[in-house]
Amino acid sequence: MNGFMKQWGMTLFLAGVLLAGSLIALLPEAVMTAADPSPVLVIDAGHGEPDGGAVASDGTAESGINLDIANRLYGLANMFCVPAVRTRTGESGLWDGECDTIREKKNSDMKNRVSAVNAVPGAVLVSIHQNAYDGFVRGAQVFARSEEMSEALSLGIERALKQRQDIPTRASSQIPSGLYLFRNTSCPAVIVECGYITDPSDLSRLQDPAYREWVAVAVLHGYLTTVCDK
Repeated sequence: MNGFMKQWGMTLFLAGVLLAGSLIALLPEAVMTAADPSPVLVIDAGHGEPDGGAVASDGTAESGINLDIANRLYGLANMFCVPAVRTRTGESGLWDGECDTIREKKNSDMKNRVSAVNAVPGAVLVSIHQNAYDGFVRGAQVFARSEEMSEALSLGIERALKQRQDIPTRASSQIPSGLYLFRNTSCPAVIVECGYITDPSDLSRLQDPAYREWVAVAVLHGYLTTVCDK
């Protein structure tokens, strides 16, 4: 019980630091709006075994970090009475049991993610990822579908991430057209690249539970103020 209270105490503290009281002031209005059955926050933790996604120099795989942030975001959404579902709840991807090869599992995983998102009326997709680059690049970045609500949500999350002056936040951009999940869904959607797993300073933060909690708070704040607060 003490651990549970400590975790949520840290969540509320981080929310206060991040938003200087603005999130708490907005919550009553946002929660009442969220009582409407739509929209629904669909939280997608990118990748999943056997697809670890990007891998850091120390062997840390992106997929586990994605899942932890996604689960924290889901817990916060429930705490604030925001309707939310997750595409992935465990370490494994969403591939069908009869798949044998890694390629088959990846293809099955993507098809099942598309089906999961498309099955949710009023879905607003937030996909959690970590970036990678062979060079000195760091910081968070949000990508949006070329659509009004998606672009508003990406800017809302970007503004929240920029509350941390010690972390560079790159300007929001458009989701690349070739990504399977976003080619085959039509709901409002953003990708949150929480940091560069290939950068030592970003990796150090991403391995810190307090930072992952802070990212989840920032994403929820962006969602509350741009989707729920309409």
